[in-house]
Amino acid sequence: MRVAFDTSVLVPAVLERHPHHDACRRWLVASVNGGIDGVASVRAVAETWSVLTRVPLPAPLSASLARRVTERAVAALDLRPTTLVLAQRAMDLCELCGARSGAIHDAVHAAAALEAEVEVLLTVNVRDFERFSLPGLQIRSPLDTPIPVA
Repeated sequence: MRVAFDTSVLVPAVLERHPHHDACRRWLVASVNGGIDGVASVRAVAETWSVLTRVPLPAPLSASLARRVTERAVAALDLRPTTLVLAQRAMDLCELCGARSGAIHDAVHAAAALEAEVEVLLTVNVRDFERFSLPGLQIRSPLDTPIPVA
């Protein structure tokens, strides 16, 4: 099964103190171990680093440590570049549902998932993605979805 990882899953997967750590980490580990075929947009990589350098843990991670943690987390994922065509598809998704402003960031993840022909987009923020028309793409949360057994 091909599964796209949203930033809202990658961040808790690497932060042990995060309340969603266990559920998110299980999915990432399943990708590392080959139980699922994990995908993420390059934007998710940048967003993960961004969150790790600002979230109080009691202090944010340094830029260097956040980079190492982020690179390690996404090493086993098929990373999808953010191209002009992908950005245009994301804008199309927003236009179709009347979304504006910051919704484009979620739309980039959704467009990358569609481009990668994944079956599931995994996010803690399910409602943020349900607003888009994503035929053939299931939006699921790691908090209430068991990892499929291969």
